[in-house]
Amino acid sequence: MVIIRPINLPDAGLVYSSPNTQLKIADRIIGTGTLYVNQDSLEWMPADRPEGLSILWKQISVHGVAPNPVKCIYFMLDHKLVWDGVYGDIVIPNGNGVNDDESEDDEESNSDQMTEMWLIPNDPNTVDSIYQAMTDCQALHPDSAESISGSESDYMDFESVGQDRGDDDDENDDNVGGNMQDLNINDERFADAEE
Repeated sequence: MVIIRPINLPDAGLVYSSPNTQLKIADRIIGTGTLYVNQDSLEWMPADRPEGLSILWKQISVHGVAPNPVKCIYFMLDHKLVWDGVYGDIVIPNGNGVNDDESEDDEESNSDQMTEMWLIPNDPNTVDSIYQAMTDCQALHPDSAESISGSESDYMDFESVGQDRGDDDDENDDNVGGNMQDLNINDERFADAEE
């Protein structure tokens, strides 16, 4: 979940902070603010707005170090971000106003899209530290799909395969046996193999 609210220095769980960090969403620089990497969320508070972003770790599908526009952090949200007045209600370039004329179907398809974001600190030497802090915090919040052990998921898959095959097992076994009988193997061919 992405929460838009005033962001303050966290009381607990702060792993890393970086002032003078730009936030870029898609192709728009949103502004410069302070980045807080917390155990529970990634937060960014712009210097020129009353509210910032708080993003829970499970909402970030991927993150990494990127070389463009300069050395920075790239990350992707698993949904389309809408930040009223800032991002998601973009003015159409031909001057027709805000892009609120989308049909309900378009809005539903947009909700399934990802949102690309970049954190661009004033000091590029801090990028590796930000990346490591993000990696450590995200590891504290694994995907629920990854929490199932391999042996449990293998067992469930095996069980479902057996159930899916049902009566077809007998049919397949008959076909295999029939094919082997049709081969007419001559045992004399292998008589000298032991010698």
